Amino acid sequence: MCKKPMYHHAVDVVFELQPASGEPADAGTAVCASEMRILARLVSPSARKCKLPGAAWQLQRNMGLYVWQQLTGPGLPLSTYERAFAVGGASSSSSSSSSSSSAERAFDGQAKLVRALQSALRVQSWRFSVVPLERWRAREFAARRDAESHSQRERVVAFLAGAPSASLQGLKLHAYQLDGVAFVLALMAMGCRGSVIADDMGLGKTLQALVVMSCLVHTTPTLKVLVVCPGYLRLNWVSEAQKWGVFDAAEPQLMKKLADRPCVSETGATFVLSSYEWVTSVMEVKNRRGGGECLSDFDLVVFDEAHLLKKQGARPQGCSLRNRAAQKLVPIVGHALFLTGTPCPNATKEFFSLLKLTGSLSMNYPEFAFRYCKRYFNTMFTGWDDRGASAVHELQRLQGRVIRRLAGDHLDLPDEVDVFVQLETPNTREMSKLNRERERLKKKLASSSLSDRDRAKAAESFRNNRTMQLVAAGRAKTGALKQYFRQYLQDYPEGAPFLVFAYHQEVFDCLHELFDSLDVAFGCVNGRVPKPEVDEIFKQFDAGGLRVLVLSLAMTAGLNLQLADAAFFAEVRWSPGDLRQAQTRICRQGTQHDRVKYVWLFGAPIDREVYEGCLRKEKTLSKTIGKRKREEKTLVKTTNKRKQMSLLH
Repeated sequence: MCKKPMYHHAVDVVFELQPASGEPADAGTAVCASEMRILARLVSPSARKCKLPGAAWQLQRNMGLYVWQQLTGPGLPLSTYERAFAVGGASSSSSSSSSSSSAERAFDGQAKLVRALQSALRVQSWRFSVVPLERWRAREFAARRDAESHSQRERVVAFLAGAPSASLQGLKLHAYQLDGVAFVLALMAMGCRGSVIADDMGLGKTLQALVVMSCLVHTTPTLKVLVVCPGYLRLNWVSEAQKWGVFDAAEPQLMKKLADRPCVSETGATFVLSSYEWVTSVMEVKNRRGGGECLSDFDLVVFDEAHLLKKQGARPQGCSLRNRAAQKLVPIVGHALFLTGTPCPNATKEFFSLLKLTGSLSMNYPEFAFRYCKRYFNTMFTGWDDRGASAVHELQRLQGRVIRRLAGDHLDLPDEVDVFVQLETPNTREMSKLNRERERLKKKLASSSLSDRDRAKAAESFRNNRTMQLVAAGRAKTGALKQYFRQYLQDYPEGAPFLVFAYHQEVFDCLHELFDSLDVAFGCVNGRVPKPEVDEIFKQFDAGGLRVLVLSLAMTAGLNLQLADAAFFAEVRWSPGDLRQAQTRICRQGTQHDRVKYVWLFGAPIDREVYEGCLRKEKTLSKTIGKRKREEKTLVKTTNKRKQMSLLH
């Protein structure tokens, strides 16, 4: 009697469409059909252990066996696939055949390929993940989108020349910003559900969204717009809208309380600003005040910092509340525009939410994980591991509703210098105990005699141990942090303001106590500070009234803090997106400094371990959203300089 497997695969074999060389091509580079091949990647243990029948090694015309024979080779040439399966007896030279029909023939041809494999290998129960229909239609979709974008670009230029607002008439958009506005308007004209502007931080995503609104108001005077953003960014949206004269006749409506509801104007435009918490409450099914009915007639919804909508699990109960609210809101509005500088903050799997919400994908999350996240079952931790990246060329081609430009390609940014400082921190009893516990759990998880239930408990304890180590590391270096900043302010009593990033409350309390005792003008912003007080702190910093601003790594997105010339990282997080968001608060357009400095304050060994883990993640994420055309100062590109600077300190 065979033992039941402790886990179940939703997919056994994954078909991938990749360049013949095996290397992912640049998202902006056209690849000829003759250079593409279909590869089969074995996923489940049963597929990997399958033995090829002897007939597969003979020269036969069966294309299914031909693919199976070359599973570890270059794959099946696309031209051969189309000749044997995609055409399927239909006349390929017919003048009436369209691009969409050829895409459907290619998609249907995969079913024939699957049947050939199942028949030859007698594996009818296997589940195959084929190249999605959206990928076959990508080229035709991109051609229609680009043609429409060119038309919309001319209309935007004409509109700005005769805009009703003097501010808009004097606005000189960069070429890439004009392309971004035309891109969104083109997708709206094509009837697409959503679009994503994923430009690097500092490239003016807010301005592009406001110009889109202005163009829409010009053609639809009764336009209804909802902007969803983190609570601390609502006033920034109000000031930017007033600065450029958008919605002159419409007073922005701020949804501050969960019980607030928008007042829709019947004669003019409606401009509503809300937080993610407000939208989550409104879209709740059990809401007594009508659910999402008050937002059903809105023409445009803008999600600022849209990476906050990332999906946290494959099952509905595993989704974040923000993601669930967005899934309910997007289908009932005219168009959804997503703005984010880090579409994948931590892993490729976090890109699924944006692709799904914009209508770029029809597959479910488990199949997405197998195809694009290199999903495998981690036997040590008895769970699925979705942290990888696979079929990256195919994933790049699915981003037809995403536009991304890089700061290094369009802006003249200051030089970035990284400095590493190793603080002398005591090896506390708490850290020693956690280290011993970690080693014990590693040995326990490596044991093959551990039952599934005990292994799951040990894996959970191991993950909790890592979190507790970060907390203990921050607690252990509070004394060293005080000593370092006390000496720094003595050496540089006058100078530009600087930022200090932290994450845990004990570190915040330590820094607050230090700067308060030194009689330094400072502000502290984290989740415990009331929002009105947060707005006042940012105003003081912008006016030059603060020397030090202590910020949470969880509240950095969307802020313009270019008055500072240095950022000190008292703590680090596992997410490279959060670290990059923090860096770009000072390295952005409008800064008066020729050089900005990032100072990494490491204490316990886990600090450097987390930082190096972020470097590895950044390399993986750079493949997901396309290779970069120019050298950009990112966590990866500045590694050599950081090593040199670390030797000096």
